[in-house]
Amino acid sequence: MRYTQLKNLQKNGQKEIAILIDPDELGERTPTIISTALQNNITWFLVGGSLVSEGNTRDTVALLKKEGAPNVILFPGNEIQLVDNADALLFMSLISGRNPEYLIGKQVAAAPWVKRSGIETIPTGYMLVESGKLTSALYMSGTVPLPDDKPDITAATAMAGELLGMKAMYLDAGSGAQSPVPSNIISAVKQNTDTLLFVGGGIKTTEHILQTWINGADIAVCGQRRIRRSKTHRRTYSNASILPRKNNPITHSYMFAYPFQYAFLKSSYRREVLKEKLEEVTYLSDANFKKTHNNTSVFYGEVSAIDFSLEHISKKQNSVNFVRGQFLGAEEEMYIRIRLGAWKHQRVYFLLVTTLFTLLGFLMFYVSQAPHGFRYPEEYYQIYGYNSSETLYNLQTPMALIMEAIMAIIAIIIYVKYRNFRQNILPTLNYFKGLWDADLVNKQEVPLVFR
Repeated sequence: MRYTQLKNLQKNGQKEIAILIDPDELGERTPTIISTALQNNITWFLVGGSLVSEGNTRDTVALLKKEGAPNVILFPGNEIQLVDNADALLFMSLISGRNPEYLIGKQVAAAPWVKRSGIETIPTGYMLVESGKLTSALYMSGTVPLPDDKPDITAATAMAGELLGMKAMYLDAGSGAQSPVPSNIISAVKQNTDTLLFVGGGIKTTEHILQTWINGADIAVCGQRRIRRSKTHRRTYSNASILPRKNNPITHSYMFAYPFQYAFLKSSYRREVLKEKLEEVTYLSDANFKKTHNNTSVFYGEVSAIDFSLEHISKKQNSVNFVRGQFLGAEEEMYIRIRLGAWKHQRVYFLLVTTLFTLLGFLMFYVSQAPHGFRYPEEYYQIYGYNSSETLYNLQTPMALIMEAIMAIIAIIIYVKYRNFRQNILPTLNYFKGLWDADLVNKQEVPLVFR
């Protein structure tokens, strides 16, 4: 029973991600999307949409089952999307609207078939929330969404649904929404009902998923395009050479002397514990930092339950200059994505490198010209002779020497920063491992949605 499974997960405080598969987008890439999700421990799939061609739903469920999806739940927009080869059905009523067809009419038409099929049903109160855009769900249902600044109205609607016997609530901003369901709306429903809570629509980033979970959602619903983007994003990183390549958990770009790297840590501590431990070794205000600079804190910066941005200030603890990161995951399986850097912002590095190579290009052009400082090249040859090098002469002119000096300074800065950065990568990671009792993990071990 899928409902029982989800309730047990809810009782244990475990959050889930569900992938919404639109049958009308069934294509050659769909098996890849499914296998990618399964490889990253995403095992819940919803099938349906606001407008689906007849016959596609059955084929989509069959494909999911063929690829090994263990939990396939129907998310029908109308009665023609009902099929009997799925594991369960969200038997929904659009309780946020006043259109009788979607409030009870479609359900009456579907009820005889549902009873005969024997498919597991999960009575669900479906609520559309304002998202700043006319979505497919709004257009097809012909209803007005719940206002995004009135959590009390949404909470009352959810409570009414629960009192009518609904076992789950589904807050939806709609496909293609400009923004996800607001945090206060999710919290209001969670605090006032004891049902399963699905939240979908507008969830486009890892931060959206985390915020949705933190505010009370049990299942964050993402579209299949989210998986496509995540897989593409994964290919933009490559392994570093600081550890054996086959099990290297540190990723970076092979750009020239690139002083930034990424790593992932896994900890059994809860999010709040991770935050508290980091706050113990971090100055959290400028005033505090100035008054107590002889203290033992290692970092100065900002820390929240979602992310952190730190600058190294300790002379006793070796570390890279800047550390930024995110707390990812839920409950007692937390992943920390860390970006180590020699500068706070990558644009400083890119500015220096761009300046260096621009000067190099201009210098090459400058020295390839006729001897500078003479009205005619013949004057140069009369003084230095025809066997002398024009290039070497141009390299010694004041303009060339200024460019060479600037290039040397930039190259030294990049080299020193890069050398110090490389020397402090492992000490920094080891420090955080000890602080959070964490393990350094390969990127491939991290759920895809957190990469």
